[in-house]
Amino acid sequence: MVYPVSGQNQYKKKYKRTIKVIVKIQIPVSYCLSGDKVPEALIYNEDRSVQLMVPVDKVTGIFKDDEYKIFCNATINDKNKLVIGTRAPEQDW
Repeated sequence: MVYPVSGQNQYKKKYKRTIKVIVKIQIPVSYCLSGDKVPEALIYNEDRSVQLMVPVDKVTGIFKDDEYKIFCNATINDKNKLVIGTRAPEQDW
């Protein structure tokens, strides 16, 4: 999954290298419990310098049953796009 990094974040400038981050992807608990259509899921890193809202249907395929948050390795590439990679271990934030 690739998303443009927008809003206020420290990565607005284009970099000539890739920046690695761990992000939390969180879907609303109400979506997990009821299956109702919820328009957006939240993706952010620990210090919230990366924070995105994406349509929930773009991320639900990577969640297991009864999960509402996961952590993933991600990179911000030189085109200022957030690229979601593999799952990361559970974080304490």
